[in-house]
Amino acid sequence: MAKVTIKNGTPIGTESLCSRCVHGHRQKGFRESEELVFCTYVWDATRLVPFKVAECTSYCERDSMSIQQMREMALIINTSPTLKPAGFKFSDERVAVNSGETTIK
Repeated sequence: MAKVTIKNGTPIGTESLCSRCVHGHRQKGFRESEELVFCTYVWDATRLVPFKVAECTSYCERDSMSIQQMREMALIINTSPTLKPAGFKFSDERVAVNSGETTIK
């Protein structure tokens, strides 16, 4: 038998994105068929989602931090500029000047 690979096919038995989304609201009953999913992305209205969602442009991970939370958590490191020149420094005994050129011993 040859192996058949289908790209971008229909996934079977996958979990909906709404269960891990900040904007998703789920109400689940005792049976598998008793589940209502609402999307609260639009603030003035909630929308009923009648199917399992595979992709959503408004998806926001529930466990991730917001930008404001990351800013509060971040450490601010103040660095002062140095006046030292960049590069290597040699001791005077190792550097000799011969006719305007610098050579290293």
